[in-house]
Amino acid sequence: EPGTFGFPRKKRFRWKKKKTAQKNGKRNYEGRETVMLGRTGKGEKEKALFYIGNAATMLFLSGVVLTVITELFLEPLLVGFGSPQNVLPYARTYTGITAIGFPFLILSAGGGHLIRADGSPSMAMISNLAGAVINTVLDALFVFGFNMGMQGAALATVIGQFVAAAIIVWYLCRFKTAPLSLSHFRPKLSVTGFVAKLGTANFFNQIAMMIVQIVMNKSLTYYGSQSVYGESIPLACAGIITKVGMVFFSICIGLSQ
Repeated sequence: EPGTFGFPRKKRFRWKKKKTAQKNGKRNYEGRETVMLGRTGKGEKEKALFYIGNAATMLFLSGVVLTVITELFLEPLLVGFGSPQNVLPYARTYTGITAIGFPFLILSAGGGHLIRADGSPSMAMISNLAGAVINTVLDALFVFGFNMGMQGAALATVIGQFVAAAIIVWYLCRFKTAPLSLSHFRPKLSVTGFVAKLGTANFFNQIAMMIVQIVMNKSLTYYGSQSVYGESIPLACAGIITKVGMVFFSICIGLSQ
């Protein structure tokens, strides 16, 4: 569904909900990577495996919690994030479906860090690319081929996230550092607490960035409604700028890692 200036109305809020989900899991996967490298460097492989398995479980469960919260409070959350009333029906349809994929999204995002820490950056890239390519292909198929509209785009997103998460799970079953067993995935308070503690600083940093984004959304819709451009055009412009900026920002992140 095209929005103002050809900017898809769903894009702005798809990106916002996706980033919110990723920030919810960022504390888990960055803390886990730090612990894993530290324990492995000390020769404590067995302990490292418990941190890996527990953090993977935390990633998935945090996604489940976020899915439940989103589905229960969908419309208040969208309004709180700054969705204009003329975009709200599209955002409600799209986010209501894509929220199902939050566990897969967070697991795939966190699992990529784990795979890189295990010495397989190419596999992490394959996981990301596979999900993105499948999402793009199915977007065109469902929206233009089957005329499924916003529902088709949302379904394509969830399928892409599921495939990316499936690759992560497949790799965990073939972990190079040492074999992982089911016991490593059973949550232990001492392990999960330590992982969360190490990732807390970055987690709050991401939350602060999210709050800034929400304030900007609300400001754009409030002042935009008082201008000749309306609510949607300022949001569309900000969304385009954000997308372009993320291209360069992603390059910096890739080089730094």
